[in-house]
Amino acid sequence: MQQSSSASTGYNQSAETRSNMKERCLLQRKATGFGIGTVTFRPVEVKLNKDKDLASKMDPYCKFKIGFHSGKSSVASGQGMNPHWDEAIALKTKNNDYAKIIVKDKDRVAFNERIGFAKIQLESLYQMGRSSQWVPLTKGNDLAGEILVEMEYLPKTT
Repeated sequence: MQQSSSASTGYNQSAETRSNMKERCLLQRKATGFGIGTVTFRPVEVKLNKDKDLASKMDPYCKFKIGFHSGKSSVASGQGMNPHWDEAIALKTKNNDYAKIIVKDKDRVAFNERIGFAKIQLESLYQMGRSSQWVPLTKGNDLAGEILVEMEYLPKTT
């Protein structure tokens, strides 16, 4: 019996092969300094599906994380399901693959509740230098809303 053409031609990549390719790309980025610098996030607005506060409107804010670096926006007090911001959060990056966005509701009485979460791949931002996109926010397996984020990458200069 003949082997399938995908197995004999190597198109069926194993997890180890994909891992090796990713490692080579990372080594190339490190060697060229590509992906080392600062990413500036500008949360513009959020469109949420549900208002979590029963007595009043939500007071959302955004937290951005790249590796061990993090920063957060101001609290959009009383803006509920459609908050807007006009500020920038700058974080250092050193060959990081993605950034995390966490949208939370500032609460004076209890813990700040997580409203939604997203991961943004940074590879295309490193290449283009600038991006603006709507990013879906999830909570568990549910869609919680979306956030419009403007991003800019500035490579480190030596």
